[in-house]
Amino acid sequence: GRRRPNSDHVVATGERTHNGVIAQSAAAVRGQRDGAPLKTILEYAEERGLATGIVTDDSLAGATPAARYAHANERDRAGAIFLQLFAPRFGDGVDVDIGAGRAAILSSVAALGRDLDQVARHRQRTVLTRLEDVPAGARRAVVLQDAEDLDIGAAVKTALRLLARGPNGYFLMVESDVHTDRVRHGLERMVAFDRVIRETAAAVGPNTLVLFTADHS
Repeated sequence: GRRRPNSDHVVATGERTHNGVIAQSAAAVRGQRDGAPLKTILEYAEERGLATGIVTDDSLAGATPAARYAHANERDRAGAIFLQLFAPRFGDGVDVDIGAGRAAILSSVAALGRDLDQVARHRQRTVLTRLEDVPAGARRAVVLQDAEDLDIGAAVKTALRLLARGPNGYFLMVESDVHTDRVRHGLERMVAFDRVIRETAAAVGPNTLVLFTADHS
């Protein structure tokens, strides 16, 4: 239960908290008591009118993306975390959400007695299942896939295309998850992510900051 310099949390909020807590202060007790919500870097961007996005080949309710848009005392409550995408504290919420974990998230949301599609419709959003289904002229999109092998390169290009249509700039967080004992799979993901970083840095130009960091390092 001690505070740890969790890289997800410190990068997202600038403050330490307990392991397993999402964007809440160290007054939180994991799974038992909330701490004060801590404003995240994505929420600062929303407050200032930037377009915002998240891309991950892991679950969209996983700790790294969740630490940008949600506040929870237990990182494993996927349904409660994911529903916070549709109840933002600042701005109009994350504009572009692309990731995996559909089956587990839907199950966790249903266990709370909620219907994800209905929640999304109430916020004038649609939860898509494929990148190919994002409308050509869209500025916002939620893509929640079943497969873990999201094409991270295609996802980032889609996100950048949508976010660049905003007039005030954008914030985009991209995660490639290599928590795996499948060595070849993990290495292939790292190679693909390295390519995405190089291509993105070359494409966005000198007025965009591209920050690359590592988990648990």
